[in-house]
Amino acid sequence: MFMYSIDKDVPLPADKCHSGSGRGTIYPFAKMQPGDSVFIEGARTDGKEYSAARKMARKRRLKGVECRFTARNENGGMRVWRVK
Repeated sequence: MFMYSIDKDVPLPADKCHSGSGRGTIYPFAKMQPGDSVFIEGARTDGKEYSAARKMARKRRLKGVECRFTARNENGGMRVWRVK
């Protein structure tokens, strides 16, 4: 099982921005607060990992919780930020 750490205060790149708790997920998206980010080695923004973040955010919004994520490919993986 993979363990990911949540990083604090990693600035979001200034270029274009795209926004977007699953039970049994290995990703820490449900635990993230606005401003937190997580790096997932080997992942890409067009893959299942970012899709999981968007799906979790959609479920939270349906429950009335403002939640949005954005992601960038970087250094052999993908970094996901919680922006709201």
